[in-house]
Amino acid sequence: MKLTWILLLGLAVAATCCSKTPDFSVEGEVGRAIYITMGLRDVTTAPIEYRVKVTIHNTGSNPLVWDQIQADFYPERGRHLTQSTFAYDPEKGEDRRAYYEGGNRPQEIAPGASHDLEVDTNGHTFDLLGEAGGKPLRFSVAVLLKGRTIAGPYVALLPPLDDLPSYEQALVGGGQKPVKLAFAR
Repeated sequence: MKLTWILLLGLAVAATCCSKTPDFSVEGEVGRAIYITMGLRDVTTAPIEYRVKVTIHNTGSNPLVWDQIQADFYPERGRHLTQSTFAYDPEKGEDRRAYYEGGNRPQEIAPGASHDLEVDTNGHTFDLLGEAGGKPLRFSVAVLLKGRTIAGPYVALLPPLDDLPSYEQALVGGGQKPVKLAFAR
């Protein structure tokens, strides 16, 4: 019996110390934006949405290799809004076709480098808020390689939409800065 426990403990220590989990950190900020659709004639009647900017920093000494970053807006219970971005090659553009055909070109974030991602709730904001029933929405981000999560998911609670500054005004320097998100694993 003691030998079994020693073997299990040894395997657990070996798995912990020798895992190749990349070192990274995640930062994010959120603001309120206007959801503009085709054919919209009056911006004052456009619905508002959450807009989140996420920055993934590679803090390790090895490249962080990925082929998909997945962002998810969701209530405590209910439907999710999932958005994905795929590896990008500056010469070839986004490689959605390769992804849908069963393979995607990996990309890496070099040691000390970062990757930015901007996502929003599009026209689904009020459906998500209705599903939340007055409770805060959650936002999560994960980095994937070949369908396997290699970093995250990291989760943050989103502030009420009405409490957020305008994302567009913050970008042009005419308003408050977007609100920093506090991510937890």
